[in-house]
Amino acid sequence: MASQYRFIKRDWYLIFITTVLTIPIIIYGSYLFGVTDYNIYKNALDAEHINDLASRASLLTGERIWSIFIHYCFPRILIITAIDFLLASIVNRNVIMLDKQANLSNEVSRGIERQYEIQNSVIEELASVIETRDTNTGEHVRRTKLYVDLICHQLAKENKYKFLLSEDKINKIIASAPLHDIGKIVVSDRILLKPGKLTPEEFEPMKIHTVKGGEMVQSFFNNFSDYSFANEAYEIAMYHHEKRNGKGYPRGLSGEQIPLPARIMAVADVFDALVSKRVYKDSISPEEAFEVLVNESGSHFDPEIIESLKKIKNEFINAAK
Repeated sequence: MASQYRFIKRDWYLIFITTVLTIPIIIYGSYLFGVTDYNIYKNALDAEHINDLASRASLLTGERIWSIFIHYCFPRILIITAIDFLLASIVNRNVIMLDKQANLSNEVSRGIERQYEIQNSVIEELASVIETRDTNTGEHVRRTKLYVDLICHQLAKENKYKFLLSEDKINKIIASAPLHDIGKIVVSDRILLKPGKLTPEEFEPMKIHTVKGGEMVQSFFNNFSDYSFANEAYEIAMYHHEKRNGKGYPRGLSGEQIPLPARIMAVADVFDALVSKRVYKDSISPEEAFEVLVNESGSHFDPEIIESLKKIKNEFINAAK
């Protein structure tokens, strides 16, 4: 039966032919070689000939051969053939069900792939929209995605995070990273493009980009079936400006109240801001920027993330060059 799943017709023919040949061989072999079953042979042999092969062979006339076949071989062939047909029907039904299941699985896989394509297309379009507002932000989202990739894969090697950061979760965090500043779309050009440091009054509207970003992500991606991606993107957009000491925004979360994707994004976001030239500030070297991350470990950043990042310091710094 197992082999019939792949070659159902060929193997059924083989089983049927084997059955038709085997039953007569067994019956006539038993007749000739002395199986003393009086229930089978009582009409074919006399008791005095049971142990005498020569006598049995001499009695195997054409009429007796036909009689044995009709009365003993043929009924058994019919029974075994019926069983073969039954098994073949079961196997055939299973093959049909497996084919339907495989087709359904392929359709689901194609649907998921198509959804990912649409999802990635939406992310790219949104990132392009951000870039039309601020060319610095457009480059920034692409670089921070690279930093997030490095941080996630290094954290996944640590005992604390290796079960929290599966490859699937890492991919979703990386894919979500370009959306962290999507809320800046609602910030006015006067504030977003100001060639200088923002005043405290101007900075308040800037803070709103986190809340608006979270709302936009929910609006765009909650209709997708991949709810976990929508959640990762929401946490990153909403909380990437929170600080370890609780002095960040918009909610003033502290410690591990801040979702892990947002803690990772915060490191990548600040590092790239430090190494990038802005209209209101000059850039610093990647080495200096890395020292800022280390110095602000425990206050701004998760110290466990910074400690893990130290293990790939050179690779991380080189990614900024």
